[in-house]
Amino acid sequence: MYDQWTGDHALATALLGLATLTFVILRTRKSALNLPRFEVTSDVVKTIEEAHAHYPEDPFILSMVGMELVILPRSGIDVLKALPEDHVSIKKHHHDVFLGQYTYMGTKAPEFDEAMRYDLTRNTPTVLASFVAEVAYAVQQSFGQPREWTSFQPRSCMSRIASLMSGRAFVGLPLSRDETWSQATVTYTQDVTRAWLVLRMIPWPLRVLIADLLPQVRSLKSQRRMTEEKLKPLLKNPPSQDSKVPGGDMLRWFRQRYPEHIEPLRAELQEVLHGESINKENIQRLKKLDSFIPNMPRIVTHPRGLKLPSGQVIPHGTRVMVRAHTLNMDPLLWSNPAEFDGFRFAKLREQPGNAFKYQHATTGTDNINFGHGIWACPGRHFASSQMKVVLAHLLQHYDIKLPEGAPKPKQQHFGLAIVPDETATVLMKLRE
Repeated sequence: MYDQWTGDHALATALLGLATLTFVILRTRKSALNLPRFEVTSDVVKTIEEAHAHYPEDPFILSMVGMELVILPRSGIDVLKALPEDHVSIKKHHHDVFLGQYTYMGTKAPEFDEAMRYDLTRNTPTVLASFVAEVAYAVQQSFGQPREWTSFQPRSCMSRIASLMSGRAFVGLPLSRDETWSQATVTYTQDVTRAWLVLRMIPWPLRVLIADLLPQVRSLKSQRRMTEEKLKPLLKNPPSQDSKVPGGDMLRWFRQRYPEHIEPLRAELQEVLHGESINKENIQRLKKLDSFIPNMPRIVTHPRGLKLPSGQVIPHGTRVMVRAHTLNMDPLLWSNPAEFDGFRFAKLREQPGNAFKYQHATTGTDNINFGHGIWACPGRHFASSQMKVVLAHLLQHYDIKLPEGAPKPKQQHFGLAIVPDETATVLMKLRE
């Protein structure tokens, strides 16, 4: 135990020294772009809002340790939406930023995106059937069936639910419920983030020497070996298509703060479903549920860079992003954007000509939460359907509230990432 502690202590001391050195090195590197620059401190949202207030129609630079991004105005959406991979690449961005040679981020084959974009979308009824078949088991595994108010940490519980339901759709039973498999899908994202936070502070010539010493990197390699071994039997003997077994944090805090949404959502579920399971046809009629759920970085790869409508040229190798947050909060697009209105988009869809607009997975120049154009997230319909099935099940079977006197949990900021507080709790019990 002592040897392990001293080894970890020595590694931590070395990393601290490297982090200090790297900070100085990186901070001395400045972009050649002649654009306004804003330093990201502890709250990236406030930084973007401040920058947008000064330059609403112009690009600016967000600067942080180890990375700079050019943040484009809304006009940048039309510039980016149809550009091919050899001009701008999110895969290269992920590989570079998350150090894909160690974390595997940005290394997936193009066939994966094609399968997500076409095969899953084409087989929506099958995917929905797998979600519906798994949701009761997944929720019970995470929350149980408490008859009295019981405390839960929703972030970890929802991660397990997503793991079980996605696994049911992707690999099916029994592998999707294999504890080792399920746990690996939950911890992978955590390990990627933790490994990246440490590795990005280490000068690149030393990373190759230190990377394998990090427990998170060792865990990622172990998970990859494990998943390869468990997938081999499935790849060798895929399940029959004739099988009759389906499959191959939005609700956390709103009940106490926005109770007026609960009963209308439940009433819609009752009116549309009539006690039946969700399927491809009736999920489209759950307009209030679709509205409630919602309330894109790239790297320039073309040698000549990226030309903006203003005539400015963003050079090759620059990271660019469109400011989705200010788009979501633009009073010219949305009435009272800072006010929570769970049925905002349901009301908009009731207007003539809007029946198929403003859906959760719909993209456009007024909604880039899932990207847009050829860069729209290929798995957005998969994710949206999964959220609706889980939310519908929780609404129908559970009551949820914050602990007495507890404030709304704060978000945690890690550079550009904003995540819910993993220590926050809610109280849940079965509906009577």
